[in-house]
Amino acid sequence: MLAIEPALPMDAIEPAEPIEAIEPAQPIDAIDPKEPMDAIEVVDDFTPRAVRSIPQA
Repeated sequence: MLAIEPALPMDAIEPAEPIEAIEPAQPIDAIDPKEPMDAIEVVDDFTPRAVRSIPQA
């Protein structure tokens, strides 16, 4: 029987960069909304457009 060996030993695999070195692009507190939240219009019609274009009998 042939012996199957992994291409790389498992302990030779290293992450590209340590997990703790990853930082968000900008802090959450620095995000400034362009307009107040109550000025955003909420549309509650979730019907797909293809269904909406079919004439109702």
